[in-house]
Amino acid sequence: DANANANANATGNVDGMAMVVGSHEVMLAELAIDVPDLRSRVGITDGQVTHLTLDTRVRNLVAGVEDSSNKMTEGFAFMGIGVKLLVTDVGTCGRLVWRAILGATLQPREVEALR
Repeated sequence: DANANANANATGNVDGMAMVVGSHEVMLAELAIDVPDLRSRVGITDGQVTHLTLDTRVRNLVAGVEDSSNKMTEGFAFMGIGVKLLVTDVGTCGRLVWRAILGATLQPREVEALR
């Protein structure tokens, strides 16, 4: 009788047991979605996980490329603003130096700006 119950439990043929097996499958499906998401939020890298499916690796690669491209875009925008400020400052200093070369007297704040 104990062997029959063990066999029935393994195959999921006992009343109520099929429901447990079905609920386990649902839980496993949910975990299959939640674990990679949690892993990415926690910052666990691919090298720290030994068994990754191809789909997971592709998603990680796409996420990494998107993140890198966003950082590059932000970096180029930052550099663009910096170059614009530098050009403005050099132009202002050039005008002040040109005025001084032509013999105009610079105001104290203009002299301070050149320093």
